[in-house]
Amino acid sequence: MGTLRVSVQHDVPVTATKARLHLLVPGASGVFGNAAVKKAAEVRALTTELLAAGIGDEDIEVMGIRLLSESGKLSKNQRVEFQLCVAATAAQLSAVVGILADQPNVSLRSLNWVFETFEAGIAASQAALEKARRKADAMAATAGVRIIGVKEISDSVSLSWEESGQSFGDAGGLLRLRAAKPADIGVDFTSSRNLTVHMTVDYRIGE
Repeated sequence: MGTLRVSVQHDVPVTATKARLHLLVPGASGVFGNAAVKKAAEVRALTTELLAAGIGDEDIEVMGIRLLSESGKLSKNQRVEFQLCVAATAAQLSAVVGILADQPNVSLRSLNWVFETFEAGIAASQAALEKARRKADAMAATAGVRIIGVKEISDSVSLSWEESGQSFGDAGGLLRLRAAKPADIGVDFTSSRNLTVHMTVDYRIGE
């Protein structure tokens, strides 16, 4: 009795389920805290429209507040910049971008796609194991032996590196085009990447 080791790779495409939009909103209100910032004059109109479009309150996050001062001290009339993050599903994204386009002071700093890979990884691993068995059967038949069991299975799952860091900002001024809501500005609001499973299986073989 011996061991036959088989290695395979299986790729499946996965589509982003949502996106995280990082925004910069200039303002003049010296307020702090998630709830306080959402009530500030500079972001009140934005959050109101986002909530009306179906974005949950928990999907609007305050990532930071930056003081626009050489001294770094907060005074009564100190200007600040609000750094917000808005999470939207793929279905909501067009409407959200349309809302942002109607906000004169909002800058879209970056957009990062979010992928749910757990369920896709299960199906991809199953397909990889089936592929490994077919390969092992063919190799065993050619060698004049037969597979009598499995000794060990190992696998790893990853998203394609080239797209895993994909993001874009508003360098082209897309949000200044005053697009109608929902936005129709020639941008495809979807993203897909390859989910790759690398699998190695050690089969027990006999005559």
